[in-house]
Amino acid sequence: MTINLDSFAYQLTLSQQKLTDLMQHVGQPMPSPILFQESLEELSNAFEEVHVLVEELALQYDQLKAVQDTLRTDREQYYELFDLAPDGYIVTDRNGLIQQINATATRLLNRRQQFFIGKPLTTILSISQRPRLNQLLSHLRQGKAQQNENLSLHPHKGIPFQASFTITVIHDYQTKIIGFRWLFRDLTPQQQATIALQISEERYATLAATVPVGIFRTDTQGHCIYVNQRWCQISGLSPEVVLQDRWFQAIHPDDLPHVTTAWGEAMPRNRSFQLEFRFQHANGQVKWVYGQITPEKNGQNSPIGYVGSITDITELKQAQELLRHNALHDPLTHLPNRTLLLERLELTLNRANRNGDYDYAVLFLDVDRFKVINDSLGHTIGDQLLSALAGRLEACIRRCDTLARLGGDEFAILLEEIDGLDDALAVCDRIHASLKTPFKLSSYEVFANISIGLVCSSVGYEKS
Repeated sequence: MTINLDSFAYQLTLSQQKLTDLMQHVGQPMPSPILFQESLEELSNAFEEVHVLVEELALQYDQLKAVQDTLRTDREQYYELFDLAPDGYIVTDRNGLIQQINATATRLLNRRQQFFIGKPLTTILSISQRPRLNQLLSHLRQGKAQQNENLSLHPHKGIPFQASFTITVIHDYQTKIIGFRWLFRDLTPQQQATIALQISEERYATLAATVPVGIFRTDTQGHCIYVNQRWCQISGLSPEVVLQDRWFQAIHPDDLPHVTTAWGEAMPRNRSFQLEFRFQHANGQVKWVYGQITPEKNGQNSPIGYVGSITDITELKQAQELLRHNALHDPLTHLPNRTLLLERLELTLNRANRNGDYDYAVLFLDVDRFKVINDSLGHTIGDQLLSALAGRLEACIRRCDTLARLGGDEFAILLEEIDGLDDALAVCDRIHASLKTPFKLSSYEVFANISIGLVCSSVGYEKS
């Protein structure tokens, strides 16, 4: 129940006056019985009204005390939260005089709390910031709250630091502006993190620019969003072309299906993959690369793209090809050696076994009196003779035939898809005819004769 205090005081005054009048009236000598009875009833009623009013007053007091206790608890909780807030919190009047300041603010400003009460905000600001403070107060007095205002604070015996302010307006119950709340956060950790991030990015950029591998990043759809200079050198493309999503055009046409298939299989599964492929430059130059691609994820472990590298392995591929070539070719004449001849002969035998009409022949050649030439004119002249002889023998056969050096002065020729013995004998005749002209080796003219042995497929061989 809520009692109007003015009404309550008026009723209490009336009751007191009525009691006084009744007491005076009752005290008169020899009242009549009727008048006495009426006076007693009025007195009883007056006492009852006073009793009711007292009970109502007691109830109102209990309610007021409960409200006061609630307000005291709320106030204590407010100040507890006010002081425990992780950000600085200052309350000022309209003129910028500090009325309240929390513990975080006093810690950042390196002063006791009581020092600031009643002092202007200019106490905590760097001198250069005071004109800005006047501008802010002018806006705030117009009821305009301010956000993300950066001001330089000057702590006692400390280093000035930047703080970000959010400022709100305080109104009284009549909506009149009576002060302002200044909530601020020290930007030093954020600035340090920003600086650290910048340093990290610069280091990454430096590393990416100097490493001997190409580095690239793509989005989740495989569209390129970054490449370093080395990547461009290897691929033969400019950064502008790459970022226009045209980097696939530099992949060798024979390798493009392989690369696109690998990308297509990896992207839905968000998995890493490796592959070797070739870039073909506009001038026709080919670069072999080894690519490594792995998904890039954010803090929630969700894919945001791919990051990868390409390593130029052209020299490695060339070395491997050279090793393979050397393993299957004679180092002096660069003709196929015995190993390669036997591999091709094995294929020919298999082909002949599948096709009964397929004819082939093998010629075995030996240089007559080669030891005499070697001993009399020297090994250098002998090697020159073998190389020149290889050239003449190659001129006597077709591109589909195989001329091999078996070792020393021995050669062999595999003739494929011939029309019987006559074709093989015709090759022998061409070889003998080519040897009628002497070889000019240094200051010598050397004649060479060759003995030829012939084996035809009509014999029916099954193994080489």
